[in-house]
Amino acid sequence: MFGEPFEEKCRRIRNKSPFGSLSTWKLIQVIVKEGCDLRQEQFASQLISQFDQIFQLHNVPVWLKPYEIVSTGPNSGLIQTVVDTISLDSLNKKLKQLGIGSLGEFFKAYYTTGTFVYFI
Repeated sequence: MFGEPFEEKCRRIRNKSPFGSLSTWKLIQVIVKEGCDLRQEQFASQLISQFDQIFQLHNVPVWLKPYEIVSTGPNSGLIQTVVDTISLDSLNKKLKQLGIGSLGEFFKAYYTTGTFVYFI
């Protein structure tokens, strides 16, 4: 719906990569941040990951989506993105191109009327 699914992108890039045959090959999408101190966010992400492991160990029916944050310096770092998603800013731009005025209109069109909106 919002472009190429991440699994397809991984297969396509892995097939072209000279390292694609390695068992440890992995594709990760990240946002490069500059001008932000990500140390607290990195700690929070590690804490969420620990809770996720504890919940799984004790069969607690809670779903968490831990993602990686790496502070590479006092004012820079990398943030792993959630796959198969787009930012609200990108969504709003695409909605305007389609003549849809708000997220509420998109939600109604997509989820209640059965009318599907596809983005290229």
